[in-house]
Amino acid sequence: MTNNPSQNRLTRSLSLGLSLALIGGASLVTAAPAAATVRLAMHVNASDIAAAGTASEGWHRGDTDAPDSFADVPGGIQISGGSEMIYAFAEPLRLPDFTGGVEDDSISWTTTTDSGPAFYQVPVIFGASGSTTLSPVAPRAGTNRVNLADTWTTSSSIGNTPAGAELPLADLLELLRVAAGSEAAPQVTGFGLRTNADTTSVVTKIDWVHSWWTLGAPAPELPALPAGSVTVTGKPVLDQVLTASLGGWPDGTVFSYKWLLNGDEFIWEPIEKRNAPTTTVNRKFVTYQVSVMVTGELAGYTPTTVTSALTAAVTAPQLPAAAAPVADSSGLPSFFMATGDLRPQTDLGLPAGPVDPATAQTATFEWGTGDSFVDVFAYSAPTLLGTVPAGADGVTITLTPATLASLGAGTHTVVAVGQTSYGVRSFELVIGPAAAPAAADPIAKTGADAGPLVAGAALLTMLGAALLVARRRQTARDAR
Repeated sequence: MTNNPSQNRLTRSLSLGLSLALIGGASLVTAAPAAATVRLAMHVNASDIAAAGTASEGWHRGDTDAPDSFADVPGGIQISGGSEMIYAFAEPLRLPDFTGGVEDDSISWTTTTDSGPAFYQVPVIFGASGSTTLSPVAPRAGTNRVNLADTWTTSSSIGNTPAGAELPLADLLELLRVAAGSEAAPQVTGFGLRTNADTTSVVTKIDWVHSWWTLGAPAPELPALPAGSVTVTGKPVLDQVLTASLGGWPDGTVFSYKWLLNGDEFIWEPIEKRNAPTTTVNRKFVTYQVSVMVTGELAGYTPTTVTSALTAAVTAPQLPAAAAPVADSSGLPSFFMATGDLRPQTDLGLPAGPVDPATAQTATFEWGTGDSFVDVFAYSAPTLLGTVPAGADGVTITLTPATLASLGAGTHTVVAVGQTSYGVRSFELVIGPAAAPAAADPIAKTGADAGPLVAGAALLTMLGAALLVARRRQTARDAR
């Protein structure tokens, strides 16, 4: 589980300010179980809002606001006469923390739809002595989330930008950063609401990142919104779009979304566009199962939350092998300093000592989440051994006799790199010398032994010659 430093700072600042709010009568309604981020639900009554200048933390009124400008009504606080209520932090927040809350769609305000609209307010200090209050250019009724693209204004000048300038909130935040320069970075000192002088607004809820406030007298108990369904459609494959498909919800329901990995929204930093009905599968999703939590809200009901079933584990298609991580073995020591230790071959199921290059060898890595395929290289000169699948049982590399022979005898370093997580595993491989070829056998003899035959032939030749001589002598005698 990943801790988010920005979230922790936001929660810490709000928690430090709770002491005064509790003393003044504001009550902590519930607290979420301890987790990477604590979600606090709190309540404040009109009497809990202190006069301006009497407290440095917690809820207070504007400088000229009268106490009777605030009144408890069922389910909210009625604010009138251009009054404002501001929650002052015990510890100012860095501006990027506020920006992160806006990007997470977790800063909002709610008024009853039959009352006047209200402005959200964010007081900021910057530079050596600069200060301003940011707010939307127009008040709004109902439920409204702060968005960086919305047009906001500033109560005082920011650098060369005059007070009253109307710009996207993102641009105003950038102006604050630039105006601060090398001086003290911009910090948010609180948040709150105000109304126009001719407006009466009933505020029912204020959200600030990982906390929310309900206001006023207890609201009448409402029934739960009838639950519909949600399913995740689309292929759980890298670069594909997943969609939260809804069905069976009452007409007019307003939805918010949280995309989850393995059922946990805090596995790592918030998923891209997590408060949206779609999300694009990126490399951080690979090997995880995806689900979506949908909360439906509708006037007259309490919100209802439904979570979809998990998808199959996200996969990534096999990609062409990447370039070797370093050019040659001389770069491996510094590479391993950043990626982990070199392991002995016995850790991967290979025998101790030099392996026989005439016998196929199998090495198995443990492998974490994040990859469907892994590229495998051997050094000293990088040689791509291939791309192999990664699974729950790890990564298995088969070294054939042909592969071992091509690498040659000696000590080699095998490096595996995940195609999507870029994770690295490595081990040392010692290959023995190839066996020397056996001496060639003499040419085999075939057929009968020629010695007796030659001797017999010579004897017959001699006998024939003797007979011929004897016959000639006999013929000569007969002639006489």
